[in-house]
Amino acid sequence: MVVLCLVSYVTATYVIEAMATANAYVKLEARRNLVSSVSSAKSLRSNLVSSTESERTALVNQDIDHNCFEITEKFELGAMANMFYHPVGTILCHICICLYLFGDLAIYLVAIPTSIKEVVCPEVVNLSNGSSTDVNSSNFSRINNSSSTIHCFGSVTHQEAYYIFLTIAIFFLAPWSFFSLPKTKILQVIATAMRGVALTLMVIIGFYYMFHGPDEHAHPRMAQFSNFPAMFGVSIYAFMCHHSLPGMITPMKSKRGLFLLLGGDFMLILALYLLLSCVGAFWLENPYPLFTLNFFTPWGLASSKA
Repeated sequence: MVVLCLVSYVTATYVIEAMATANAYVKLEARRNLVSSVSSAKSLRSNLVSSTESERTALVNQDIDHNCFEITEKFELGAMANMFYHPVGTILCHICICLYLFGDLAIYLVAIPTSIKEVVCPEVVNLSNGSSTDVNSSNFSRINNSSSTIHCFGSVTHQEAYYIFLTIAIFFLAPWSFFSLPKTKILQVIATAMRGVALTLMVIIGFYYMFHGPDEHAHPRMAQFSNFPAMFGVSIYAFMCHHSLPGMITPMKSKRGLFLLLGGDFMLILALYLLLSCVGAFWLENPYPLFTLNFFTPWGLASSKA
């Protein structure tokens, strides 16, 4: 995770440098066109060679300062690819963006319906004395049945309820892909605050369960290289912010100390996720793939799940 944090930070600085270069390129192109038009108006009898040399000289000798690289215009990743890449590189860039968005949407379309299902349909469990109760009990073991046979409400099973909530989520989220939201400041602030609160609560509740839960705790196993692909696929989204950088950095009035601010942000994210990972490792024997599901059971006893 530390290596991922470092690589993500370095590549994020590449995106910022590309944004600055794109702004400088557009400004210099506009200045070159202005010089060319003024030169043509003053000297209509100039030959083509002298005119071309004049344009080149003006472009090279003009005063290029740091203001040319100031990020004042937003350029998304696709626009910068069209500006700097060969057509083949542009196609590959858009393919990478599509694959990333597919994975991102897949995560949301699994997490949202599953979380709603767990809230609406708490699983029935078996107590040690053979009676039944719900997940609000503190002494239980999960029933050894598939979600396709456990009923949620009426004759609807847990699996069917998941597909129902998945369909609702798709119909609710899909139309937004056809619209553009120019002003998302309030939405971004709310989303950032909710994510921060969720991470903080998971760490606090995890610590509470770890020290005030049952006497028997999890025993972390040694790291295995065979689990690296799964860890990489999960961890990479913790530092994935590159596609959002144009929208976040461009509106900033002062960009002084931007790389330091970005580095501090990555370090904070790394600290939170390492802390959350350590809490989960010593608290849960076999945690759910979706970490939030561990908080739907008393003491988060995912180790007793079937």
